[in-house]
Amino acid sequence: MSDRAWEDLIDRIDIHFGILNSRKFDQPIEGDNRLVSHVDQVDFEKDGKQYRVERVSSPAVIDKKTTYNKTGVATRTQVVYDEDELTNKVAFYQLNGDDVIEISPEQLLG
Repeated sequence: MSDRAWEDLIDRIDIHFGILNSRKFDQPIEGDNRLVSHVDQVDFEKDGKQYRVERVSSPAVIDKKTTYNKTGVATRTQVVYDEDELTNKVAFYQLNGDDVIEISPEQLLG
């Protein structure tokens, strides 16, 4: 999702439901501590239930190499990232107390 589309989504959520909480933070990428993913989270309430929409922007994976032992069991996976190209993933969650359950966008509309 582009930056503009993300901003439009957040604007629509704010207009229709209101934003309860908004956070931005970085988290290290597993296997390569010198790279980070940028996370944007927005919490809102719809029909008495709390939801979260999250966008994770991280370096694109350009290669993945898996090492196997003689019996065919994977022993190690090496991931190579492109530091200049970012990928974005948007996910929706329903918040039930301490439980965070990933849902589809269609479930949110229903």
